Amino acid sequence: MQELHAIVRKVLRFHPRIVSNYSRPSDGDPHSLTTVDVRMAEVAELLVTELVRVLSRGLHEGEELWSVLQTLERVPNRLSHGDASGAFGATHHRLKFSGQLIYVIKSTFVECTAAVRTRALIRLTLNQGVLLAALELIARWNVAELSAFYSDPASSVLCSVDGELWDAFLRACAPIGGVTLKDIMAGASKGVSVVKFDMKLALPDYVGDDIGWSGTNDCNTGEVVVRAGEGRSNRDWGAGSETFPQECGAEVGPGAIVRVQQIPAHGGPVEQKRRARRRKKRTKKEESQNVWSECLADEGENDGSAKVHVPLPLVAESMDTADAKNADRLLDRAEVLLLERWEKLAAEISTHESLLFEREDAG
Repeated sequence: MQELHAIVRKVLRFHPRIVSNYSRPSDGDPHSLTTVDVRMAEVAELLVTELVRVLSRGLHEGEELWSVLQTLERVPNRLSHGDASGAFGATHHRLKFSGQLIYVIKSTFVECTAAVRTRALIRLTLNQGVLLAALELIARWNVAELSAFYSDPASSVLCSVDGELWDAFLRACAPIGGVTLKDIMAGASKGVSVVKFDMKLALPDYVGDDIGWSGTNDCNTGEVVVRAGEGRSNRDWGAGSETFPQECGAEVGPGAIVRVQQIPAHGGPVEQKRRARRRKKRTKKEESQNVWSECLADEGENDGSAKVHVPLPLVAESMDTADAKNADRLLDRAEVLLLERWEKLAAEISTHESLLFEREDAG
């Protein structure tokens, strides 16, 4: 856990600032603030990478950490059937956030790889201040499933929830991991953490040497692969109905909370670079079309003697490729707009839910 301890200490250096994994344009001194933001973004992604590495220890070869983390969606049903003794009491409903976390990731990153979803989920739990609570729910309520994922359970943090390894993990993550299940049962508000996070769930157009794309089916979200030495606004999520109907048999109703980290669709230096690239592509496309037109015109001049032979199938192929790229860009834009609308709807639902809880407490 020494590496994790070291990275958490680096994160604490930015306290009391909110830790983010992207740079914000500033109206003040652009040089110093930008440098701090870039360093903060690097440390934030180093933290995500180290958490993935620690939680992946002991997994079967070829097994993805996402397979373990997504078992979190089955916890709410197990809580409702397994808490007959009333051990959680009035706080039982507050643990339903576990299903909501997986629902948000699955519905936002529909066709993305397991690695992208894993990093997005860890960022989301850090944002909401429920990293430790979510992992403890997996460790305590999915014990039977975990043994199938790990070849060496003794080296796994999640398989050692009552052992020294889990205690060491808790000590390392205490400043950044948010509340534990014990804290929630004692009435603590979710999201309470020494360090506050505001991380984008995906990092499109992140510029740097340590960028890795997860594949062609990656929702165009560049996934940061931070190589550390070549090794491997927080709110209280209140109660709501179960939010993954395919697995839990429930419907997403007005009480369900769905919060999605908004990805800005415009503005900032990143968007300016993207627009500049698009302008260059558009200019090249227009120039190529003009060249083909001139060649075709030359073919009909000089008594029918063609100066250049133009392979017409290549023209059609070039146009088809350009149309496909334009369609991809339109789909990307539509997805971002959908996320923006989803964020507004989530805010309205959250406000409505807070009012309901206030009335319930007052009654």
